[in-house]
Amino acid sequence: LGIIKPGTSIFDQKKKINAKIMVDGSIKHKESAGSIHKVAAKIMGTESYNGWTYWYCNVGGSIVPIDNLRQRFLSKNI
Repeated sequence: LGIIKPGTSIFDQKKKINAKIMVDGSIKHKESAGSIHKVAAKIMGTESYNGWTYWYCNVGGSIVPIDNLRQRFLSKNI
């Protein structure tokens, strides 16, 4: 579905909280599952939260926000 493969771990900026990308593109953190935004909001204790800036992943040894990957994808596919 996307540019991050199912089974990949994503995490917060401090690497204290992690979630796994599921086959359907949702993420799972402990018992919470859903969109990157919904799960980040639950963790932060708010009604909504920008998951694009909350979640990070390891790309070739560099820790980057998943929003960077989204921006690269969009710029190549517009």
